[in-house]
Amino acid sequence: MAGSSLAFWCTGLIKAGAALNIPRLNETRLDVKALGFTFLIALGAGLIFGLAPAWQASRLALNETLKEGGRSGGKRQRLLGAAGLMIRSFMRLQNVPLGFAPNHVLTMRLALPTAKYSQGSPRVDFFDQLLQRLRAGTISWPA
Repeated sequence: MAGSSLAFWCTGLIKAGAALNIPRLNETRLDVKALGFTFLIALGAGLIFGLAPAWQASRLALNETLKEGGRSGGKRQRLLGAAGLMIRSFMRLQNVPLGFAPNHVLTMRLALPTAKYSQGSPRVDFFDQLLQRLRAGTISWPA
């Protein structure tokens, strides 16, 4: 509903800017029949794909589920446990020392034209000169 309202509003806004010189802009409109059909399809899909899992969950044998959960945990409990372990491992990885100081590090990717810089010596010479100029501070960077 919010999307349809936004579409109607934006259509009116675009028509108000008629100075855009778009041919037949004043004839532009949203088709209410198409919106209604789309709404019915979305509603039907939501009901089918929402009610099917709910119906399946309602058929669970509560006694058997409780027995299974008491022994080794069900599939959901194992999945949640694995997700928790993964998150905890990720949090620990953020505190692992990198082995270098990441402050004032510059990375870049250069694509040299192959017509001017063929493989071998021209490429090596270019990068050697670039490193020399970077170390000397003779290259100015755009602000």
